[in-house]
Amino acid sequence: AAAGAAGLIKAVLALQHKVLPPTLKADDPDPDLQLDKGPFYLNSRTRPWFRTHKAPRRAGVSAFGFGGSNYHLVLEEYAARKTAVAWDGSVEIVALSEDSPENLRQALQAAQTLLKAAPPEDLPHLAREYRRDYEPGHPHRLLLVLNRVEDNQGPHWNTDAVLDEAAQAFTANGEAPFWHTRACFYGSGPRPGRMAFLFPGQGSQYPDMARDLVAWFPEALESLESAARHFSGERPLTDLIYPRPSSGMTDRDIEEHLRHTAAAQPAIGAVSVAMEKILRRFGLAPEAVCGHSYGELVALYSAGWIDAETLHALSALRGRLMAEAGGRPGEPNGAMLAVKAPLDDLDRLIDAESLDVVLANRNSPDQGILSGDTESIQRAEAACKARQYRTVRLPVSAAFHSRLVEEARAPFADALQSVVFRPGPIPVYSNTTAAPYPAAPDAIRSLLGQHLRNPV
Repeated sequence: AAAGAAGLIKAVLALQHKVLPPTLKADDPDPDLQLDKGPFYLNSRTRPWFRTHKAPRRAGVSAFGFGGSNYHLVLEEYAARKTAVAWDGSVEIVALSEDSPENLRQALQAAQTLLKAAPPEDLPHLAREYRRDYEPGHPHRLLLVLNRVEDNQGPHWNTDAVLDEAAQAFTANGEAPFWHTRACFYGSGPRPGRMAFLFPGQGSQYPDMARDLVAWFPEALESLESAARHFSGERPLTDLIYPRPSSGMTDRDIEEHLRHTAAAQPAIGAVSVAMEKILRRFGLAPEAVCGHSYGELVALYSAGWIDAETLHALSALRGRLMAEAGGRPGEPNGAMLAVKAPLDDLDRLIDAESLDVVLANRNSPDQGILSGDTESIQRAEAACKARQYRTVRLPVSAAFHSRLVEEARAPFADALQSVVFRPGPIPVYSNTTAAPYPAAPDAIRSLLGQHLRNPV
């Protein structure tokens, strides 16, 4: 009876929060089950529960009794959309604000007295009251992050350690306008500048990225499901980002599948949109945006110039076209080489060695990426090593941002002709010009359409 009740509660919560709970102590299933050859798998870690078909999510519960009374139940979700954040209650934030450092110090001392004496079950309520009274406009602000701990003392909060840490840091940092420790964050005065969002490009992807956030936040789950609808690969996009445990694939196999350009770009876009929406939930919005290479598409979305559906459709198209331009598997159409050297030196190197490459990525004053055909990149690599420049060959399928991806540029530019752009007050900085995008839709299409082959 107890096992059945626990299983029922677990299944109902899984359906409500759209989360697949983990099965413990099942990391290495019996190979005789041959799980990699069928649809079943043991879910050994918490994962978002995506709805990839029109059928609703369902869960089965079985309770086996010693006396022979066995009960089985199949549950179905009541609503397809997730509506609430799936907080597990293991983290609480205590927020303090005052008009002077001395008053903030006294508020911290009062919090130490109150919170250290409070029973564990009261702390979430007290933390909520502190957050309710918090004033972000106050010139002196302190946030404390508390974690629930379960050990041989039973469940409790690390309140004592965090509060003592805050008191010591407050004394040690004196008049510093900003400081933080592992669990304490202090700030004073007005915000020093405008808020900018910078979005990553291809190469930043990795398996299970943002898994916890997507399992917790409704808008993040919705972003991944929306992106998956625009993806036409052999496997669902969500399975590539969040691979099923005990799938028979090695970690390297999983990374290779996600590294493929056709999957990497829509995957990065889906997760970037998910994170952007979560930031907006907490009141953080950009006043300027930029994106590195592929990330420029997400920047246009974040600024409100295109909608999410357009972004996901363009991401899938861009990734597919660039993958096709990259040649056959094992025969990439060119290569890219990261070089640790001043950009002016790299320009001179290309001229001096008559290299058929371009400085495709000007990432920082002393780090760039060369792009070109494989033979030319090999020559560039040798020339860089002769000058003792540190180099890293990038795991890409083509020479991005060079003439070798011209095959992808034209159809992508054609697709942009039907895209509706809505320029707004948030500037989008271009990789190509390092200046804000123009407001005229045709000018936007022209600049974005050339972006694939232009240096960034």
